[in-house]
Amino acid sequence: MLTNQQVYDLAVRTLLEEELQKDAARRHPKYLLHFATATDSRTGEEFRFQVLTEAEAKAIGAKATGRYFSYADRETPVGEKDWSWQRPYLDWIWENPQTITLKGRQLGATWVWAGIALWYLLFKPGSDVLIYSIKEKDAIEVVNRIYDMYLSLPEHLREHVTVIKPTRGARPSTRIEVEHADGRVSTIEAMAATESAGHSRSAALVIFDEASRQAYARMLWRAVVPATGDFGGRIGVISTANGMSDGRGDGNFFHELYIGAGYTNYLNLKAIFLGWWLHPSRDVEWYERVPLDPESKAEQYPNDPEEAFLLSGSPFFDPGALRDYTVMKVRPLFRCSFQTDPRNPAKATLFKGDLEGIEVYEAPKRGHKYAIGGDVATGAGADFSVAAVIDLDTGAPVAELHMKGDHDRFAEQIHFLGLWYNTARIAVEKQGGYGDTVIAYLRDGHKGRKPYPKLYRHRKFDRADMKESGSFGIPMNVQTRPKIVSELRIWVNDRLFPYVTSGFLSESRTFVNRPTGASPRAADGCNDDRVMAWGIALEMYSQFGEHTHDRRKKARASMKKLKTPQLYPWATP
Repeated sequence: MLTNQQVYDLAVRTLLEEELQKDAARRHPKYLLHFATATDSRTGEEFRFQVLTEAEAKAIGAKATGRYFSYADRETPVGEKDWSWQRPYLDWIWENPQTITLKGRQLGATWVWAGIALWYLLFKPGSDVLIYSIKEKDAIEVVNRIYDMYLSLPEHLREHVTVIKPTRGARPSTRIEVEHADGRVSTIEAMAATESAGHSRSAALVIFDEASRQAYARMLWRAVVPATGDFGGRIGVISTANGMSDGRGDGNFFHELYIGAGYTNYLNLKAIFLGWWLHPSRDVEWYERVPLDPESKAEQYPNDPEEAFLLSGSPFFDPGALRDYTVMKVRPLFRCSFQTDPRNPAKATLFKGDLEGIEVYEAPKRGHKYAIGGDVATGAGADFSVAAVIDLDTGAPVAELHMKGDHDRFAEQIHFLGLWYNTARIAVEKQGGYGDTVIAYLRDGHKGRKPYPKLYRHRKFDRADMKESGSFGIPMNVQTRPKIVSELRIWVNDRLFPYVTSGFLSESRTFVNRPTGASPRAADGCNDDRVMAWGIALEMYSQFGEHTHDRRKKARASMKKLKTPQLYPWATP
């Protein structure tokens, strides 16, 4: 039996530990999740988060659980694995304000996001959390998960707030509200991802749950993310894969985000893949027993991101070749754009940085020849204007301009980009008339820029002499398009490119054979601007490149020193 002094000492120690735990939980969600229990209402599965190291747990008077193993570790036997992989995942989320997670089914990753939402509710007074789910019933389920986690917490971690919704004794529907001691109210609201759900909404935390199956994910992203990002909020996209297009125009958006994370359109977005083997009860034998057809199995329990995004349609490029290019994925040396001097528009300065515009994979090399293929968009809508720079000596893709904007801005960028690459030959697509404007700006000069000195004049493919016509640009019609895309397929499928750009890789996965209209072309809701630009660039290599089977001797050329006027301070002499 304890003495009065012992009882007193125990009470004091308990109070001190509770204050330590509450203070720690206020600083980081890992300390809150350590005390929460998660129960899946569908399976009845229950687990405790294993997110504290032994030292961290000891510092707040708690017991450490779990140990750590790699995301890629598939060999740890069942019974020796646990949930502690969630700690590095939580750390990664906390370090990156905008994230996208591709995962296998029922891993427990969504529970981590539920725990983060609960942390905002309890320790960020006045904050709002928005959760977008596929349907309303899914939204209700997510909110109830979070509420059950709240109820599982010890009293000292939740006594500082008063629950407004749900009312006492009731279960929540799609909203939880709590009032803090200073009167501020924090909320968690989950809703179906409908067309109107994102109107004028911003929050401290926005979660897109199973985003690949949300019909309006693209629209919601455009409506919610800019406001939340400007506000300094956190954004999390999490989902299993769902192919690359569902025919409705938005089914591919999750794939677009994942492939594009860290690149031009989604510079601040960080991506991670969580494999099926992270679940403690799964091993190779379990995986082999999963009763699904190969395509469904690859989508629901993928071994890697490439396998997850299998296309259910008819891909134009060989999936095996695209997989190989994905493995050898090359990141650009830097991103940049050209800024003209208002006092002298004929000159420009190259600015490096995380800018929307040009990705440089290889800088211009002395003595090398280059060509640029240009695909011009309307300047509005979902299409982009793209310029693809190819090395005519090696066939390597060396730079890519990908932008939205008016035709003058695109003409300006492609003008100086061409000059930088040793006055590259520029071939602009003429289909739809949009390219004619860019060609005119390049041909005649515009806003103080000089006429571009090396524009492509079309050569008819069906003429043996390939005689140059008087027409600038390359038409895209029933004679030219099949040859351009077919040669591009040969180069991709035969792995003739030393590497491809990330943007091209993304679009090539959704470039498919279609039963009607122009075929092949982009799947519904997808773009093929990069594919066509690189097809044109490759055509320039076909006509003007130095091929291994037809290399001319350079003896006479070496006797002459060709000097190129250095019109710009950054131009390669």
